[in-house]
Amino acid sequence: MPRSGPVSEGVLQARVGRPLLARDRPASYSFQQTERPVGGDHDAMPLALIPETVIDQRSEWTLAVNRNQNLLGKLILGLRRPSSSVTDVSTAEWASLRVEIQRATSVLDRCFRPDQFNFAFLMNVDPQVHLHVLPRYATARRWHGREFTDPDWGAAFGRQRRDLDPADLKALADEIRAELHRPA
Repeated sequence: MPRSGPVSEGVLQARVGRPLLARDRPASYSFQQTERPVGGDHDAMPLALIPETVIDQRSEWTLAVNRNQNLLGKLILGLRRPSSSVTDVSTAEWASLRVEIQRATSVLDRCFRPDQFNFAFLMNVDPQVHLHVLPRYATARRWHGREFTDPDWGAAFGRQRRDLDPADLKALADEIRAELHRPA
């Protein structure tokens, strides 16, 4: 559901004419729309995650599986406080983001052995600060009997869609979480 600016849950509900379901929200992100506060930084606020996607929550960042798994293991690191500008991320938050990126890439290396990683602060659909962690693959990977390919290997990541259902998202998040917390 493209949008030109912040849209409240109420506006989205008015567009579809009924209470919102997860399918009514932008499918490419794990974030769900919530009401924006009046005054202050109303362009962004930490948004609720689809519960099945959450891998780990730390003091400043939340790690979650992206609903679109066009790249197996595609993750999101979402800032937990309201912010709609990457330039407003504090020095301490940048330092903790570095640690979170290291944790995310390390666990994805153990789970799926990507050949490369891309990182992007896109924020086109959801203005809340979040970083996409994009594992890239020169060859196909298999997960739960399904083949995942990276047709844009060697170029910018593509726009293909491969949304997983909540049960698969939960299984993927559970597997990544178990590996993340596995004793060394």
